[in-house]
Parts: sequence; C-alpha cells; structure tokens
Amino acid sequence: MVHTLFEDFLENEERFQACRDYWEELVEDVARSLGQAGEWKPWISRPPSIDLDLLAIFDGCSDKLERAFRVLQYPSGEDKVQIAAWVKSYEDPEYTDTVFPRVGELFINVSLSEESAQLARILLRRWMTPTTTIDDMESFIRDNLPPLEQ
Repeated sequence: MVHTLFEDFLENEERFQACRDYWEELVEDVARSLGQAGEWKPWISRPPSIDLDLLAIFDGCSDKLERAFRVLQYPSGEDKVQIAAWVKSYEDPEYTDTVFPRVGELFINVSLSEESAQLARILLRRWMTPTTTIDDMESFIRDNLPPLEQ
C-alpha cells in the first residue's frame, strides 16, 4: 500500500502551500547533508495561484554547481509508487546566454507518497553531489527507476 501525501494539493491552497513546504524542507535537508545549506534557490517564476498545475511545485538552482532541478507533481491515480525522472543538458551552444543553468537540470515527475519521496530524495542527493555528471545521472535513473511510459 502506498502512503499518499497531500492528495488534495491542487484543490486546497493551504494543502498546496503545505506540500511546497514539504518539498522545501526535503531539499534543504539534502542540501545541509551535503554542506550546501542555502545554496539551492528557486529559479522559475510562478504566479501565486494554484490553478496552473502544469508548473513545477518546487524547483531549485545552484549558481555554484551551475545546475538545477524541478519537481513536477500530479495527483495520485493508483495505489503504486509513481515517479519518473530525466535530465536535460544545457551545454549545447543553443542555450548559451540564456537563463538555463550551464550544466543541466534534473526533472522529477511524481505522485507524492512517502515511498516516492524517498526515491526523490535519493535522486536529489545524487544530482546535488558536485561530482555527478549528466551521464552518471542518466545511468542512475535508468538503473533505479522504472522506464518512462510512452
């Protein structure tokens, strides 16, 4: 049985904010454990309302590591752990002089549960580790998460 968290986060502004606070605490906990407290700042501007559920519920960018992440969260539809992740490299010349971080970005697409949060924590820890490369992250995702459904 999956232990869903903040199931009604899109219908209730207080629950939406509580969910964002949950992600903020999770990310800051990982950052502190890596000696990076305060280094991961939000970088995607968003309106204050919750009616745009396609935006990331939480994001962060480290200027020092020149990488970012965003968490895309959707309501649970099944009693199973639902999480996918991928990385996007911004090292291509087409991204020079843009707002994108130089190294790249980790995307986590998740239906939040206690179980998926543990996996998200592992993904974030690996991505926030300075020596992790895009290739390392792609291999880790391929080896530890179910493949993205087409």
